[in-house]
Amino acid sequence: MRKLSEDLTKTLVAYFFQDGASVMSEAIGRELLEEGSCVVAGDECIYRGAIGNFINTKKSKAHIGCLEYKFDLESFLKSEYFKPYKESWIKIGEDTIEKAKLKLEELTSL
Repeated sequence: MRKLSEDLTKTLVAYFFQDGASVMSEAIGRELLEEGSCVVAGDECIYRGAIGNFINTKKSKAHIGCLEYKFDLESFLKSEYFKPYKESWIKIGEDTIEKAKLKLEELTSL
């Protein structure tokens, strides 16, 4: 499974996994991004639609009253759902780099 940077993991958790459905949604999201799967108490996925479309669940055989969540990170990152976020973040990054280059040029010319 692809390993994401800490910064990207935090960003994805903030944008996609904090839905308020569970006090544990952030921790669950982090675990799914870092490990690809986790076991969650309950009999329904806390994520519906959006990010939930990339999470498969099944009853846990090892834990009573729990579901095993499996996150398809690669499909999510290639999806039309994620694409506008990615494009926006790339543009912000490019603008930040350009501003930094201009500032560096100005400073080096002093």
